Amino acid sequence: MSLVDAPEEAPGWRGRRRARHGREGGGHFRWSTAPPARPRETLTRRPAAPTLARVPIFEIPALRGRTLVYRNRDAAGAALADLLAPYREADAVLFAIPAGGVPVAAPVARRLGVPLDVAVTSKILIPGRTEAGFGAIAWDGTAHLDVLRIERLEVSPDEVARGIEETRARVARRVEALRGGRPFPAVAGRVAILVDDGIASGFTMRAAVDALRAAGAAEVVAAAPTGNAPALPRVDVAAGRLFCPNVRAGRRFAVADAYVTWRNVSEAEAARVLADFAALG
Repeated sequence: MSLVDAPEEAPGWRGRRRARHGREGGGHFRWSTAPPARPRETLTRRPAAPTLARVPIFEIPALRGRTLVYRNRDAAGAALADLLAPYREADAVLFAIPAGGVPVAAPVARRLGVPLDVAVTSKILIPGRTEAGFGAIAWDGTAHLDVLRIERLEVSPDEVARGIEETRARVARRVEALRGGRPFPAVAGRVAILVDDGIASGFTMRAAVDALRAAGAAEVVAAAPTGNAPALPRVDVAAGRLFCPNVRAGRRFAVADAYVTWRNVSEAEAARVLADFAALG
């Protein structure tokens, strides 16, 4: 049976430790002189040189390069939960990156027996260009900007500033819509597991990972059902571990290509999934 038919019977997996070498801090330029009141912002040049020599990435080799792997997001979450089994009933909090990551994360949190919350993070879009982005901003203001993409797309300084401003407003609105007045979970000294429905550029996941590390998490685990191979180093240099069953490479990458059934997830649907999870305890 395939994962599409029976995600709970996924083929056997093995964790691969990939040696990644690079100069300390190469490719990352942090604006360390910003006043403390301003959010942290990092400029990243692609391809980013890693800052860790060895980082474990867990994948399913039989799924490498394949498309139409998962029936839907729920099936993808079930498969991801199998890889994350070592964290079952751990002292951990599982965070979904909304909106698409929420229906993937819910079955993972349910199977692991850990609480589910949201890590609101959003791609920075170029004003007037609905799909093109040049970085991401997390709920705490942590931002990563893709300098090479900014240069290649000839994004003006005014467009960069406006894109950042609009994204911060969008993140704040989503935090209010999905969290309301609930305080952010205490993660200091605990494991934080981040789940999204896929990793395309890596900037959204990277911004969320850095925000959780800044919050004091003892370990940050990044997990997504599918991922773009060239973008994964951007995430795994920051995360303690990266779980990605379906790793793909090539000139064109779309998260949707891993799913038989794909549709955009609204904030209202994400909120319903979170409410249903809370109601079931």
